[in-house]
Amino acid sequence: MKVFISPPFGNFVPLKSIKNVIPILGSYTIFPRKGLVGQVCRTYRYNREQQGWVNRIGLRNKGLAAGMEQYKKYSKNGPAVLSIGLVEPDDIQFVEKVLPLDIEIEINISAPSLNATPNIDEYISLGLSNIISQERKYNIIKLPHAVSMNTVDKLYECGFRQFHCSNTKLTAGGELSGPALRQKNLATIEEMSRRFCGEIEIIGGGGIQNIDHIEQYRWVGAEHISLGTVCMNPYNLYKILNVIQ
Repeated sequence: MKVFISPPFGNFVPLKSIKNVIPILGSYTIFPRKGLVGQVCRTYRYNREQQGWVNRIGLRNKGLAAGMEQYKKYSKNGPAVLSIGLVEPDDIQFVEKVLPLDIEIEINISAPSLNATPNIDEYISLGLSNIISQERKYNIIKLPHAVSMNTVDKLYECGFRQFHCSNTKLTAGGELSGPALRQKNLATIEEMSRRFCGEIEIIGGGGIQNIDHIEQYRWVGAEHISLGTVCMNPYNLYKILNVIQ
């Protein structure tokens, strides 16, 4: 089992030297979207009513070129994955041209603040499958929180075999992450696992705060897990990692 550290925590949590822990760097869009630190400080809050963390970060980042440079630095000391945020279907052609085949990737087309309801058919018709390379170990697609099995089927037919379930959930207060996502993600993973019977790898995450939550995700069919908001609590994070190791 691999443990992926999801963005934005994968960018700065110093865990890349721990066995089986892989940071996901990003998400990086083609062009820079300034204001990351300010948006984190202003908008990242725990919402007791919604039982999760809410933010309005909106994929603030330094751009894909900076992301590829960061990936080169991280990958010198261990495995890493570069998360690429596709804002528009037309972004596919650019990414296909500039992305080296030796960079492990996660494709994010469902960031709620930018693309709450991505048109999967349009992404596929404009060459989404061209980004996938058999030379990579990881060609991950990050799924929307309320993904339909019809969408998963289309992405499978497109060529994806590694699915990260799931992205944040768009609410009136912003993008919601944490415990509030867990039950829906567990149900989605269980359905995917039954549907594809071992033909895919599932990365399960959303609200993992302890070992029991990890076991829930593995029980329904997740082969790997992702950690996000638990990184806000270093004690809980290292407690989980010590048990896994």
